[in-house]
Amino acid sequence: MSGNSKLRASVLVDLVDRFSAGARKMAGLSGKLGKGLAGAQAELKQLQVKWEHIMSTVRLKSPVAAGDAFVTELTLREPKVKDQLEVERIASIGRREAALFARLCDVDVGVIEELCIGDYKKLQEAYSDFLS
Repeated sequence: MSGNSKLRASVLVDLVDRFSAGARKMAGLSGKLGKGLAGAQAELKQLQVKWEHIMSTVRLKSPVAAGDAFVTELTLREPKVKDQLEVERIASIGRREAALFARLCDVDVGVIEELCIGDYKKLQEAYSDFLS
C-alpha cells in the first residue's frame, strides 16, 4: 500500500469512528427525548446551575483590544486557593487583584488593566459572588 493509500485508509477509519460515535450520541439523545421534554428541561437546568457555580461571564460595556481582536466578554472560573497563592507570589500588592482576575479569566493582565472602571466593577462583583 502506498503512503497516500495508507493516509486515505487512516482518514476513512477516523471518519467511520467519528460517524459511529455521532450515531451513538444521537441514539442517547433520542433516548432522552423519549423521557419527555420535562426530563430534558430538568437536566438542562441542572447543568446550568452547575455551570453558574463554576463560571461567571461578564459582558463588557467597552470592549478591550487584545492583539488583533477585541474582548467583548470575560468569563471567570471559580477561584482556588492556589490562584490566590500564585498571585501573591508573583504580583506586587497594588496589582494582585488585576493579576488574579487575569488568571481566572485566562487573559493577559494587560486586558484587565485596560478595562473601563464600570466593567472592572462588574468583574469584582462576579468574583465576589464566588466568595459568598
